[in-house]
Amino acid sequence: MKNLTWLLLILVWCPSIYSCTEGDSEKTGSLAAPAPLPSKDLREVNIGFANLAIKLPKDYKKYYLVENYLYELGLSREYGNQDISNFTAAMEKLNKAGQPYELYADTTSLLDLVLIMDGPRVDFNKKIGRTYTKMLEQQMSKNYDAQGVSYRKVESKFLTTTNNKVIKVKYEMAGAGYEKVYVTQYLISTPDNTLSVNVRNLTLQDFQDQVVRLKHNF
Repeated sequence: MKNLTWLLLILVWCPSIYSCTEGDSEKTGSLAAPAPLPSKDLREVNIGFANLAIKLPKDYKKYYLVENYLYELGLSREYGNQDISNFTAAMEKLNKAGQPYELYADTTSLLDLVLIMDGPRVDFNKKIGRTYTKMLEQQMSKNYDAQGVSYRKVESKFLTTTNNKVIKVKYEMAGAGYEKVYVTQYLISTPDNTLSVNVRNLTLQDFQDQVVRLKHNF
């Protein structure tokens, strides 16, 4: 339980940044599943701190320095000062947590992000998945209710592959003055690692097929 509590520290997103075997699954909305991504549009990227690889769209760029991402965000006229301020505050919280992470952003839509973060080793099962989802709901309420941000859980799943166990929770989020966005949180337990993958996207795309198939670099 202590490790699960620590993993909730990754919920620092501000509202403006915001074949596997399926086990327990809960859908609380009526959203269609995202369209599969063609293989030709994907490339494999290495997650250096975990010796793992994941496939992401070719338009997604890794930012080795958050400052470089913020600089590009500032150059774009699509995003206001509040967007940049919110994201800066979020990344400061991550830096204080002291855990390795990697940031990828869509170069055609910079606020569409994938954040991959290291965490303490946790071996999941369905019961832990339900417990974590409940803790996540409580943390969402604490983070966003006071800010006037509405959120709706649209999907909750426990997934397994040969090597990985995955908890997936997806939210639709909106607030006054903000576009509706979809925020998907994955917790992945591999034989050697536990990772968090957070996907923020204006569309329904959540990269589920790519996330559950994280693989080791040998």
